[in-house]
Amino acid sequence: MDIDWNGLKPILCAHAEDNSSNLAALEKCRKAHESSLAMIEQADAVLFSFVPQGEQDKWGEAISEQFLEWRKGPAPVMTAFFEKVCLYFDIDEQNPLFEGALLAAVMAEIPNGQTYHNNHHFREVVMILMRMCVTYNGMTLQQDVRLTADQILLLFIAACLHDFGHDGKDNMVDGEYVPARMEEKSIDLAMPVLVDADCPAAYLDMLSLLIICTDATNHGMGPSPAAIARDILTMHVQKDIVIEDLDPFFQPLVDDYKAALMAVMLCEADIAPSSGLSYMFSKKMTVAIARESSALEPTAATLHGFMETICQGRYLTAAARYLMAENFTSISLQASEDSKNNVMYG
Repeated sequence: MDIDWNGLKPILCAHAEDNSSNLAALEKCRKAHESSLAMIEQADAVLFSFVPQGEQDKWGEAISEQFLEWRKGPAPVMTAFFEKVCLYFDIDEQNPLFEGALLAAVMAEIPNGQTYHNNHHFREVVMILMRMCVTYNGMTLQQDVRLTADQILLLFIAACLHDFGHDGKDNMVDGEYVPARMEEKSIDLAMPVLVDADCPAAYLDMLSLLIICTDATNHGMGPSPAAIARDILTMHVQKDIVIEDLDPFFQPLVDDYKAALMAVMLCEADIAPSSGLSYMFSKKMTVAIARESSALEPTAATLHGFMETICQGRYLTAAARYLMAENFTSISLQASEDSKNNVMYG
């Protein structure tokens, strides 16, 4: 892939109040791109290769170890991973989302120093989601039900940017729920760049919906956007289910099964680092989120509560179930047992 790094610069910097971070991310990607390709190739077994039935726990342990190694540094830049995704799914530069996805990969490298919602989280969610796309398309025999190149790039962009500009706070402000506060912020920050990259408007509308659906806040005033997306996907599978009083904002998920599938896949990739890889990694993620949020404690009870409420006790999509259902059950059981003993992590 021949990347015009200088050509990306005007688009990336046109809407930033301070371009220093954007330029630093672009330069980091340029310098580390080739070496990062080699790092990704070495990790192919956990990122792209088929996971045999019965070896999901081994895969979860292996990808956890890989993520921890990259957290210590150095880690591959997201532009290199984007190139690998394009090669794997046979996506060329003529795709209408190509430049937008490349810019999203650079934006995922703009430094964010939160203890949980940081560049490591962005990278891990993107990689898990692409792993899920590989798995889903490999499991799906019907060509018209498989994820297309456009849909894979849309998911790639959404994963890169779903927590873009995260400020370390949640969507509860002074004890009151502000719907999709952080998700809206991410969209507002990223959208001008994607518009300048000539991403088609219909795709950007769907991108906004996908990102909004990652709001899984347990606010006690009805289902979160993430829970609504799960209900809609369940409705597609179980034809006798009717969702009443649905906000028209979510209608595109009702109209299109694959749109609902994509929304839930993104949600499940977002929660997977805390719930689907290994108990060791889940504990580390629980400590990280507790350090970021004063409302949470780094305990087994926090992790188990997250898995029962936010994750609703299980994964829903076929790809997530194949890759991580057994790991989820194992982690949940261990967290439940440790919570009985008031185990604190960290």
